[in-house]
Amino acid sequence: MNRYLLFSPNQDITDIAETIAKESNTFHMEICTNSGKEEIIRKVRSLLPGQYDLIIARGMEAQYVQSATDIPVVSIRMTGQEMASLIKKAQNMIQKLSVRIAIIGSRSLFPNVDTLAELFHATIQPFYITDPQEVPRFVDYVKTNRFDIVIGGQAVCHYAESVNMPSINISGSKDSILEALRVAEQVSSALEMKKRDQAELSTLLDYSVNGIIKMDADGYITNLNRIAENTIHLPRNQILKEFVCNVIPNINSELLKQVLSDGRSLHSVFLKINDSDQICNLIPIVVDYMVKGAILSIQAVKTVVNTGSLVARDMHQSRLVAKTTFSDLPAVSKAMKELIHRCRLLAASESPLLLYGEIGTEKEALAECIHLESERKQGPFVSIDCSCYKDESQRQLLLGFLQGSNHNDISSSPFVQADKGTLLLQNIERMSLENQEFLYHFIRTKNILHEGLKKSFTYDLRIIMTSQNDLQVETEAGRFSPDLYYLLCSFALHIPALRLRKEDILVYASLYIHQFASQYSRLNTLSHGAEKVLQDFPWPGNLPQLSAFCERLVLYSTYKIIGEDYVKSQLKQTFPTVVYHCPPVQPTHYQNAEACIISQLLEKNRGNRNKVASELHISRSTLWRKMKQYGLI
Repeated sequence: MNRYLLFSPNQDITDIAETIAKESNTFHMEICTNSGKEEIIRKVRSLLPGQYDLIIARGMEAQYVQSATDIPVVSIRMTGQEMASLIKKAQNMIQKLSVRIAIIGSRSLFPNVDTLAELFHATIQPFYITDPQEVPRFVDYVKTNRFDIVIGGQAVCHYAESVNMPSINISGSKDSILEALRVAEQVSSALEMKKRDQAELSTLLDYSVNGIIKMDADGYITNLNRIAENTIHLPRNQILKEFVCNVIPNINSELLKQVLSDGRSLHSVFLKINDSDQICNLIPIVVDYMVKGAILSIQAVKTVVNTGSLVARDMHQSRLVAKTTFSDLPAVSKAMKELIHRCRLLAASESPLLLYGEIGTEKEALAECIHLESERKQGPFVSIDCSCYKDESQRQLLLGFLQGSNHNDISSSPFVQADKGTLLLQNIERMSLENQEFLYHFIRTKNILHEGLKKSFTYDLRIIMTSQNDLQVETEAGRFSPDLYYLLCSFALHIPALRLRKEDILVYASLYIHQFASQYSRLNTLSHGAEKVLQDFPWPGNLPQLSAFCERLVLYSTYKIIGEDYVKSQLKQTFPTVVYHCPPVQPTHYQNAEACIISQLLEKNRGNRNKVASELHISRSTLWRKMKQYGLI
């Protein structure tokens, strides 16, 4: 009979587990309820060898157990049905068309929510924590960024209540407990069939959802699952005992050496296996601080369906349904909050509005937000980029004659298409003076004389204009109509450049990294040092430049955590002519003198642990243990 130890976070899960245990004759289970971190660690460390086959826990409790023992741990993970039920409950509580839901908790607790977000037409964003002390920071963040409700455990809900944030507590259900017990039985059976060492089992548990290849310390394949076998396109007997680089030629031998010799984990490495694009993770198997082999997990890159042939759109003139709302803008800086406040006030006006700022700032997005905040939100939103047309074509475009010679048909005129709605004219400084006067006349009279029809038409629409230039300077230089300028200057809003609002750089960068990591099936996050480097860069191209660079970081990085030095090197490679300031890195101060010495030696020897261990006159395993103790790896 298998012997399990369950750490239950609440009485509901305890009651469910006790009922299941009474009905089973295949296992015996001891249950500890509402145990704190210290109590869990003390209990686990006091266990006798072989007292339990494995431990079952949820969320943070599972992390505490894993940090204190080598006994296999099975995490209680919410089922998709449970998650869907909580999301439905959140929608019922908030009663909004598009609810923004934040999920806060341990990564091992939650299923993938991407499909659920599409199913429920909601914005669902998980925020993973590794320590309960992070709860206030994450709850404050989601409240500041206008999430409607948060889903999490007791600590999350308790703090959310203290700051008046709606919340839903994760209590637990029979399905998740049964699934955890099913996994526990499979693990126990595997342990009985073959005495795998505990480190291998822990690694397999973490990376067994995709193709798996196990190799020994020399890189020779000792085991693989069926998914990996199918991906490689070779029978199992031709793969086993082969050197992994011979089976998968595209594996970088230097990266493999880093894992097998130095014990470094590699995340999100791009490989092509038999013309199939794969994202790979290469994780060392470490026993007694020595590398005994590695696990290679492979996952097919998500296929991106090209819908370009299904959707035909004129890139320069399009009738759009505006999609961006003020709540969608991840702005946290004081300057942007004040700007958004002013935009909300001006949404009630019918007067023409000018939004000006550098290339790549949120001019067009704010125009959509203003439209959707106005009384015209049910009407069309039409966008024209004046820089895409020559002077002689601009008047034809405005009158609807650009796409054909039939001057009796004005249906393609943006004034016709935007009637009862909003017309956005981008880069208004690129419109000719003659056409600026034409536009001024329309704004004043709401009438246009269509010469081909010899008839005047009245249109009901609001005009929003954007510019990259200061129109006062353009007017004084004779390049912009004074009449139109003085009409606009009372309702002109300046969008500050990204470099002037560093708080927003961090929010946008985190958003882009998360977006591209999800798109390319990666697990990337930014280190604090990397975030600071991004904040100190001027970003002359603003949001498009930042977005493209974050995509580059995700695609090129071979490590899960994108570090400070890597970001600096990529900035210099990508933008060599841009002068930017990165302040000198302040040295890390360790409370322990030995930690400081090890850190200095690692830097001196460029991370070569053999040389560091030699200088300290200790073994590599002892060095490994000390590095883990001081948080140096």
